[in-house]
Amino acid sequence: MECAALAALSRLVDAKQVFEFGTYKGVSTTQLALNVAAGGMVFTLDLPEDHPAYSLPTPKPEERQIAAEGGKGILIPRDLLDRVTFLSSDSATFDESPYHETIDLAFVDGAHSYEYVKSDSEKA
Repeated sequence: MECAALAALSRLVDAKQVFEFGTYKGVSTTQLALNVAAGGMVFTLDLPEDHPAYSLPTPKPEERQIAAEGGKGILIPRDLLDRVTFLSSDSATFDESPYHETIDLAFVDGAHSYEYVKSDSEKA
C-alpha cells in the first residue's frame, strides 16, 4: 500500500526532486526512483553505517537495531542508482538548507521516535 501511495504521489506532483528521510534497505527509495520525473533525483538520507549515533532520543531497541544494520539501499536495482543520491548523516544534525525551495516531494520514514519525526517533518 505504501509503495502504491508513493508512486501515485510522485506522479501526481510530477516530482523532479524527492527527499527521503530513512533509506533502510531501499524499498521506498526504489518506488520513488521508479516514479520520479525524467531527469529527476531522489536524495535519501540515513545514518552512517559505520557510526549510527543519535542526537535525539531513540527509546525503542528495535529502532536502534535497524539503524545498526548494514546494507543501506541494498535492494535498489542497479539500473535505478543513477536516479539516487545517498546522504549519510543523523537527520537531526543534517543541514537541509542546500535543498530549500528545490524539493517537490519529501517522505519522512527515518527513526520513529516523536523527536525524530518532529525534526524530520520540520526539515521536510
